[in-house]
Amino acid sequence: MLLVLVGAALLVAGAYLPRALTDDEALRATANGVLRLLGFGSIGAAAVMLVAGRARRSQGDSGSEDA
Repeated sequence: MLLVLVGAALLVAGAYLPRALTDDEALRATANGVLRLLGFGSIGAAAVMLVAGRARRSQGDSGSEDA
């Protein structure tokens, strides 16, 4: 859940922060892209962790445990 919130904050920062910090269009686009990449990466990591947790739980419910 925290990773999703961090990702959302990075996406919002990518929309507004570069515009506030610089007038250079190339630098602004680069900062926006990097913050978006980090934001979507955080949200994607949270999704992978959620799916892995569900898979681990369902595997544990089937009774097949390694000795």
